[in-house]
Amino acid sequence: MSNRGNKIDKGFKEVAYTAAANILNATFNLRLNKDNVINRMKTIKRDYRVIETMLGQSGFAFNYTIKKVECSDTVWETYVKAHPKVKNLRHKRIEMLEELAIVCGSDGATGEWCRPGRT
Repeated sequence: MSNRGNKIDKGFKEVAYTAAANILNATFNLRLNKDNVINRMKTIKRDYRVIETMLGQSGFAFNYTIKKVECSDTVWETYVKAHPKVKNLRHKRIEMLEELAIVCGSDGATGEWCRPGRT
């Protein structure tokens, strides 16, 4: 859906959520609607932001072979004390980190490459 232009700002167009629900329903014999997909995306985005923040900290790295965040026990214990909600992510496999970056990442302009106007 992102490649088809159905991603806007930090989310997707309604047609993308409806299409995702239809595909999931057909594939897994479910009865989901677009609201179910939207709610699940909120959860996925929340977890992705936590992982992205962790990987931006010193001492954390992503192991692409085992698909997990790695760090020393000391680093982990210190981080969990400050952020108790992340304790379930220590041994969780993250199957498609690059794809999550496309789906959950921010497309917003950062101004990183802007330059002052000419006088």
